[in-house]
Amino acid sequence: MRIFRPIKLIVLSVLVFLFISAGLAAENGLGFDMDLGLGTVVIEDPVTGDPESWQNLSLRPELSFGKWGIGLAVDLNFTFSNDLGNPGFRIREEDWIPSEEYSFLELYLPLFRYVRYGQKGDDLYGKIGSIDDFLLGNGFIIANYSNSLFLPEQRVSGLSLDLDGQLFNFPYLGIETMVGNLAAFDLMGGRIFTRPIYFTGVPIIKELQLGFTAVADLNPFYYEQKNPDTIFSQGYMDAAETVAIWGIDLRLPILQREQVSLAAFTDFVVQNGNSGGMLGVGGRLFSFLDYGAQIRLLGDNFIPVYFDSSYDLYRGQKYAVYNGDISIPGYFGWFASLGFVAFEEAISFSASLEGPFAPDPSIDEKNPTLTAGFHVDPELLFGFSVDASYQKKYITDIADLISAENAVIQAQIGYNTGPAVISMIYDLKYAPTPGPESDWQITTRLETSLSLF
Repeated sequence: MRIFRPIKLIVLSVLVFLFISAGLAAENGLGFDMDLGLGTVVIEDPVTGDPESWQNLSLRPELSFGKWGIGLAVDLNFTFSNDLGNPGFRIREEDWIPSEEYSFLELYLPLFRYVRYGQKGDDLYGKIGSIDDFLLGNGFIIANYSNSLFLPEQRVSGLSLDLDGQLFNFPYLGIETMVGNLAAFDLMGGRIFTRPIYFTGVPIIKELQLGFTAVADLNPFYYEQKNPDTIFSQGYMDAAETVAIWGIDLRLPILQREQVSLAAFTDFVVQNGNSGGMLGVGGRLFSFLDYGAQIRLLGDNFIPVYFDSSYDLYRGQKYAVYNGDISIPGYFGWFASLGFVAFEEAISFSASLEGPFAPDPSIDEKNPTLTAGFHVDPELLFGFSVDASYQKKYITDIADLISAENAVIQAQIGYNTGPAVISMIYDLKYAPTPGPESDWQITTRLETSLSLF
């Protein structure tokens, strides 16, 4: 019965949070929301590896005041049968009891879905929790990195913290930092930048940024060590050493208006002695259309945006390139991105395509990669909401776009009936190395949530 002690503590903490939050919201007109979720999840048994079906009860309280926002994620997975399969009631202990696989911090830090101050791009911005858009500088080393790829089995709590000296009327220095997992401190990095000629007062030119970025993965096989039987295992995780990548960059904001913005930038990056660079432009048109374009010169065994949105799934494959076990040729290439938001962000879409000017179907890495995301609020689809993301690597022809091979696909379709939302969630990940039974890891689940406030 040891499991009920931490559960009581968590439930009590949540009730205290709700009580204080509701009181603050009522007295000060602060924002407060509370969702209750009911559904089922399928999670692999940590011993046998067999899929198990669990009932799920989730609480999602949120409190916002000014630039601050706090959200909790309390999930209770249970089943109405005991260890022997007879009728009874059982709570999934792995979610609450620290073990050799998951420490106290790895289990309990993720209860904070997020703690946020400000927005990315503000003079002061900070966020702790599940983050899907880690970015440093121009994004040539790390961009759109997500620490939430292993939900619902594992929620990870990370950190993003930026400080610009303009907050103190000292615009000459600034810093951006990130930690992918606060419980493990495996992936972390930072960028320090300066505006060296701001003192000239010359419009546009004074905003020139010179930056230095460094990102390190101290344990490239962290998730494989947690789940050694994963279909993404590369088989030599004990020999892994630190991945260390650094680079210098320049960034010049040319236009900074509400309707139109434009910036020019360039990067030079080194990965274990292998180097690559890019020259690009990007910005926003008509206040709703984002765009970007780059020309890239990549050396042998150099991977642009090494830490991308699917990095945690392809850590082993990228490490094999980083340390020279796998060789890929360099190339002269391109990158293009386009996205838009409309109807007060009720609908949004983003897509990027990258590849060499001279693709080679016989070499995977010398073919284009497509990444896309899509969101629609229920107000636009008669109660239906859609959230989807798609990344497809090594595209050689149009037919590849509809193939699941080398793809990471995530989709959530919800139906809103007043305070209740019914959601179907689909998650497909392709293994870069064929597994013992299947190349694909597929998760589907049905959830029902109820907005209480």
